[in-house]
Amino acid sequence: MKRCSISLMPLILILLLCGSASATSFETRGSAVVNSMRARYYNSISYVVSHLWITNITGSDVTCRVSFYDHAGNDVTSYCKVLSGSESSADHVTISTGTGTFELPAGQSRFVSLGLSNTNRNIQGYAVIEWSSADSLVRKPLIAVGSCYTRSGDRAGYMTIPINGGQPF
Repeated sequence: MKRCSISLMPLILILLLCGSASATSFETRGSAVVNSMRARYYNSISYVVSHLWITNITGSDVTCRVSFYDHAGNDVTSYCKVLSGSESSADHVTISTGTGTFELPAGQSRFVSLGLSNTNRNIQGYAVIEWSSADSLVRKPLIAVGSCYTRSGDRAGYMTIPINGGQPF
């Protein structure tokens, strides 16, 4: 019995390593870099939030990965949320929190938010939007726009940033 379990150990290790490698692999087929991403929290009425609106304009599903980085190049994607609209509520539907990887079905849109709450941090950096698809014919499936919302007391400001000059990527 001992001999059998020792001989199975290398096989088990190989299977574990292959399983974890496939779970984290993401073959990027296209990307765009977004500057001017900001997030800051003073209190519930004074804050800055950045958003990315991403739409799949093809007839094929794609997998997206959005990564946010601060001024020093540190990954701050853990502060993001991926949201969708709702047919039955005025609220957003949360697709994922703390990870920027999500499925984007054909013809649909998602809203990716970088925001802080109850933390004394000021993020000023950039984002990278990457996509992958099982359909080898898909070339430029995404269009996107970035936005930044600032609120300070009773004053608010909003700006938008076309991603890739408004062209598909």
